[in-house]
Amino acid sequence: MNRSRLLLLFGAFVFGALPASYFLLHQWQENRIVDAYLEEIGLSEAPVNRATAVAVSRAVRRDFNVDETRFDAIQYGSRPFLREDTEFLLTHREGLCGEGTRVIANLLQRLDFDATRVTLYNRELESAHTLVSVSLDGREILVDSINAMPEVTQTLETHDLSTADFNVLSYNDNLAERRRMAGNLHGYDEATIDFFTKYWLYSYEALPYAKLLTTVGLDVRAFNFDRPSLWVSSLAEKPHLVHAILVAPVAPLLTIGIWQLANRRAFRQRKQRKALRYV
Repeated sequence: MNRSRLLLLFGAFVFGALPASYFLLHQWQENRIVDAYLEEIGLSEAPVNRATAVAVSRAVRRDFNVDETRFDAIQYGSRPFLREDTEFLLTHREGLCGEGTRVIANLLQRLDFDATRVTLYNRELESAHTLVSVSLDGREILVDSINAMPEVTQTLETHDLSTADFNVLSYNDNLAERRRMAGNLHGYDEATIDFFTKYWLYSYEALPYAKLLTTVGLDVRAFNFDRPSLWVSSLAEKPHLVHAILVAPVAPLLTIGIWQLANRRAFRQRKQRKALRYV
């Protein structure tokens, strides 16, 4: 392979890699902003435990404006499909529970937590609140996001509630099991029972099945009761990284395309030279 063709292929690869590089640069910048915020709130070297998770949640609730009438940056009528990134949210510090969850999940993941988003649904199966699930030492706790009623936040901070606790008020055909579950209610205080009366169902949202189905015209309810892996949860909160992965094939595909065109051109030139020798 001659030098000119090597330079052509290298140039094609570099040019094709520009879109992915652009998004990776934004992801790097976002990571810097996340680290700076953790420094700002004094949790950059905090241990991976429940107290740290709650402290991160409290800091974001304290710093974020949840009054929609005073929003300057977020436009809910024209949000992107992947929603605003953490860089944008920590710059403007406004939003509702979904935005708060993205920020809290990213902050916790940066501190090496296994954190993922969970959406809670009411009796009408309408999404009522989004918060963060944290897996610690083989158990799960729910950490509140922003824009929640104070009693909801207090309940979550007072009790080690998890998605497994939603089974307490679920229907079961097994009578003995129903009695056992009803008996478990005596271990909860009134505020906790009110919590499960308000929120009837949960769904892990790192893989937003319902949102994806609605995008293609299928307006149906779809719930995910299996906790996603950490890499899925992390990717779900990083739009820039998602975009980088989506455009990453451009570089090799463009290089292969240029390679094929160069080979065809060389073949035609050889064929023409060969024909000229017999003229």
